[in-house]
Amino acid sequence: MTIWLLRSRHGLALRAIHANETAATSNGVEVTRTRLVVYVLAAAGTAMTGALIFLQKLRISPDAAFSVN
Repeated sequence: MTIWLLRSRHGLALRAIHANETAATSNGVEVTRTRLVVYVLAAAGTAMTGALIFLQKLRISPDAAFSVN
């Protein structure tokens, strides 16, 4: 799955941005839009993970949440 992403058009754009933003822009990569999409996808993944953790620990007592141990 990861190899497919890295060899796709979007993966090549990400690697170009990582190497040199100015060169990527001159080759036609929309740096701002690509970064925004990556940030939004990362935020969505983080939110989903947080939601799953919340559902696992649906009942939290104050002693367990704020204890030092």
